Formats: sequence, C-alpha cells, structure tokens
Amino acid sequence: MAVQAIARRHDIAPWRRRFQGVAVEGTIGEEKLLLFLPGTFMNESGRAVAEAVHFYKLSLGDIVVFHDELDLPPAKLRVKTGGGNAGHNGLRSISAH
Repeated sequence: MAVQAIARRHDIAPWRRRFQGVAVEGTIGEEKLLLFLPGTFMNESGRAVAEAVHFYKLSLGDIVVFHDELDLPPAKLRVKTGGGNAGHNGLRSISAH
C-alpha cells in the first residue's frame, strides 16, 4: 500500500506487468525511480526483485524494500539500513537472490 501511495502522490503511472510483478517508472524531484510490486508469493519475492535488479543493473544501495512488521503498531514506520531478515520470509528470499 505504501508503494502504491507513493505512485499516486507523485502521479507516477501507468503500472505495467514486468519482472513477475507490476512496475512503474517515474521521477520524484531529480531522482529517477522504479516502483515495483512482486506478483510472486511473498516467500518467493526475491526471484521477481532479482529480475528487476539485473535488468536495471542496480546496486544494493539502490534498493529500498517496504515490508510489513507485526511488532509495530498500525501507521508506524521504522527505517533501517542493513541488518538481518528477522525471520521474514520475503526478506530472506530477497537477500538470497
């Protein structure tokens, strides 16, 4: 929902089927970006993310992953760089790929 809200707020459209999911390219300010929603099962999301990363030749520092966190109350956000996957199967899959 957060990624879709970013696209709406910055009038980035249209979404297209790509990389085993849906993606949209746009800009925010001077920054070009790709917003991507994997269409695979969560525990296989790394396959879809890897396709986009390889196609665009992205480095790890270019990737931002939004994911759910049951330990946070609704509408709260935590931002972190690096670290483990804390048992989250989607993060585990992305790290593995």
